[in-house]
Amino acid sequence: MKVCLVGDVHGRVYHMLAAVLELQERLGEPLDLVIQVGDLGAFPDPEFLDDATKRWAEKDPSELHFSHLLNADGSLAEHLMAARQQLSRPIHFIRGNHEDQDWLAGQRPRSGEVSAAVDPFDLVHHVTDGTVLDFDGFRIGYLGGCEYGAEPHTKIEPDAVDLIEEAGSLDLLITHDAPYGIGEGYYGHTQGSKVLTELIERTRPRHHVGGHYHHMIGPHRYGDTTYHCVAALFPGRQQALPLLDGCLAVLDTGADTFDFVTDDWLRDFGKDFDFEAHFARLAVDSKA
Repeated sequence: MKVCLVGDVHGRVYHMLAAVLELQERLGEPLDLVIQVGDLGAFPDPEFLDDATKRWAEKDPSELHFSHLLNADGSLAEHLMAARQQLSRPIHFIRGNHEDQDWLAGQRPRSGEVSAAVDPFDLVHHVTDGTVLDFDGFRIGYLGGCEYGAEPHTKIEPDAVDLIEEAGSLDLLITHDAPYGIGEGYYGHTQGSKVLTELIERTRPRHHVGGHYHHMIGPHRYGDTTYHCVAALFPGRQQALPLLDGCLAVLDTGADTFDFVTDDWLRDFGKDFDFEAHFARLAVDSKA
């Protein structure tokens, strides 16, 4: 199984979708699962942006593309439906610290599903904290939130930590935050979560992948666990820059390899790329 990991998106769902489909095409085979590690920027109503997102959205409207996706219509809606047909499954995401937390908490999976569809095209699904899913014997645990420097409602939930631990052995743990000690912040503080360090010490997943820190980190070893941090899509929130090296990664479960994507084609997807024209071309190609 090939699992694609995507870093912090901060609203730029069209960039994410375009990059994932480009990666899949270049691999020459379908991605079995795509997981986004939080800070998707799931704000359906711009009136409920958090302060940081509101401040950056005033400079860069692509921060608001999640709400744009929810209301896409006409030819763009048709092109997005065609893009969905190229994915084996909807893209899974966990909550970060820049989402509409109350809205996400109200999203519920449809009958018979384990993740909640949050857009009309079935492109992205929210996976609730504490969920453990089994893909042909490959077990993945999902845990959103972060520990330090976060508002209370964005923190890692103890009950969800307990659910992960009670589920038993994992092959892959997906979190937004990182184990404690993965780096040093701008003001000299130690980055990472002691809660997550203790969790991986107890559960010993083979792989642990997170985001939140916006650049490639790893591999770091924590006992039996190898940790990687995927980069954010873009450096900071500057205008027009291309996708960052390491904003995508591929975990090949058969070969037991983890590879960051650092290819030159990432440069083709700056913040100013014409996503409507891009998805129109994808729709035409899918019919060819």
